[in-house]
Amino acid sequence: MLMLALFLGLPQLVGWIASRVTHRSSVMPWPAAAVAAFSALWYVLDWLPAQRFGERSGCGMPEQSAMFLLAAGLVIHTCAGLVFGGLTRRRRQPRA
Repeated sequence: MLMLALFLGLPQLVGWIASRVTHRSSVMPWPAAAVAAFSALWYVLDWLPAQRFGERSGCGMPEQSAMFLLAAGLVIHTCAGLVFGGLTRRRRQPRA
């Protein structure tokens, strides 16, 4: 459960912080930071253990499941980052 919270929540939190730190130029800081944070978490918490387990067992399934998690996570965090970044940008724009 903690791993799921880390993989889903922490990248979006990093994206939110990145959108607050940067200027109001675009929607892109949120998804870019979320994807970068997810990729770093994925590498440390999923890919390295899968490689070690795969070497010991001689089976390639841990690496294949890790690659599926990477692909799914990148799509999820890119879409969620674009939505959240767009909502944040729209909320910041002054009403005319």
